[in-house]
Amino acid sequence: MVCDDLRHVPLPTARFDAVSAVNCLYFLDDPAVGVREAHRVLRPGGLFLAGAPSRYHDPELRHVLPNWGERSPFDAEEVAEIVAGSFGDVAIEPWEGPVYYLPDQV
Repeated sequence: MVCDDLRHVPLPTARFDAVSAVNCLYFLDDPAVGVREAHRVLRPGGLFLAGAPSRYHDPELRHVLPNWGERSPFDAEEVAEIVAGSFGDVAIEPWEGPVYYLPDQV
């Protein structure tokens, strides 16, 4: 595992079969730069997996989070266009499972 700047990963070009960028690209002002880096280090035909939250998930938080529903640099509503800019063919698989299980109150 390498921990570094998503905009310039210190890894060789076309070396990896898969790259994962889960819940991190929205921290970049321009997430397309991180997607291009992922593309650069992947071998031809490699798999890129990116995760991004939807700006409309968790509506129960709209009264708690002041920015709920606002666009982020890399959210589910725009991810296909951003990733397609580097990879061309993009498959989106929505995930609607719970992220956290909270214990019931007694």
